[in-house]
Amino acid sequence: MDSLPYEVTSAILDHIDYKKDIYQCTLVNKRFYNIMNPHLWYAPVRTSMFDDVNPENAFSIAQCLHAAHNHPSGFIHARDLGHYVRRLTFDSRDTPHHIFIVLEHTPFVEELTLANENLDDISLDWIFRHCPGLYTLTLRNMPLITNDAMTSLAEYCREVDDLTLEGCPRLTSEALFPLHDMGIQRLHIRDCDTWGTHPKTALLLRLFDHRLTDLCIFHTKPGTRAINATFLRCLSPLGTKNPEVPLPRLESFYMAKGRGDPPLDNRVLIPFFKSHPLLAKFQLNEAIVNEDTFKAIAEYCPAMNQLELSLVDGLSSQVIRNLVKACPNLNWVGLTHCELPRRCFPEVRTKGLLVDHLGQRSTRLIRLDKDKLVFKPEDDVLTVSENEEADASDVVQEDDSDFDEFW
Repeated sequence: MDSLPYEVTSAILDHIDYKKDIYQCTLVNKRFYNIMNPHLWYAPVRTSMFDDVNPENAFSIAQCLHAAHNHPSGFIHARDLGHYVRRLTFDSRDTPHHIFIVLEHTPFVEELTLANENLDDISLDWIFRHCPGLYTLTLRNMPLITNDAMTSLAEYCREVDDLTLEGCPRLTSEALFPLHDMGIQRLHIRDCDTWGTHPKTALLLRLFDHRLTDLCIFHTKPGTRAINATFLRCLSPLGTKNPEVPLPRLESFYMAKGRGDPPLDNRVLIPFFKSHPLLAKFQLNEAIVNEDTFKAIAEYCPAMNQLELSLVDGLSSQVIRNLVKACPNLNWVGLTHCELPRRCFPEVRTKGLLVDHLGQRSTRLIRLDKDKLVFKPEDDVLTVSENEEADASDVVQEDDSDFDEFW
């Protein structure tokens, strides 16, 4: 191997992904060490002999980086170990003190996940000051932080383009205002009390830079406000006096479950589809739809490839089949709790009475439609015995797609 050019050796070793194998490579010789050590420290995680993450992850990493930095001879560039680190994750088992020590030695970190209920606005202000190169940030289960933390983020981490806020109940809609001109491309808001689905949040999203392409507003707690018609109307042009399209590059939109008040229907759905032609992924829960809804998707959203429907009123099997034929890129349709019978989708390989989703194989066969199948509304009606059987057993559908989960 020593006779190979450095670039060839590096290209070969780049295919090694398993952490333990990378570590073993660093022990072979100096060349392997110099090639693989940046990979080893790219996303450092202290593991035990049983491959479980060590509960003192930050403490262990801090010890290594501190010892390397203070080594009297700087053994084999050990002083620069922290400069290789690009991704870090800290949880509630890591003390703020140890998190600070790690971040002091990792000035080039790009992806940071913080899931620590002990961190507050002052802690995050210090962290953001020391992480100016962040691109991806996840804040999870942090009950102490307020809108001031978002102000600090906007001041010190202008390069962040992927932001997830999950379980941060003290934030409000106003937390989004300092972020609107940062160039965020992916914004996920999950379980952040009721402000995530408040119409005021939608109005602030209108201010966001046109680079936002992926928006997720999702809640798992029962009784949480769902996205309603007022919210979605705020993400569409507000009339001839204000024809500007908000979020014109939006490609992916996932919304909270539950029926909003007022509910989503064609009066807001069709204008939304019409004003967002780049939509490729869309999730819709508990809405009132009809054939016109899906004609609008086919006409205005030609890039649509994944559509998730759940507890949607007004669906029929023939409407879904027509949608698949009209959207050549559509290769995933989720039909959770839509009560559509399998007999209307013979292309689906399933052992149950109801269809849970249409994947790549099913959508391809529906487009071929060799038998020219047509189904009437009465074909969607389950008999009494079928209803009883459906209630007694869950749908068991075979793998129909190479896709991962919708989101």
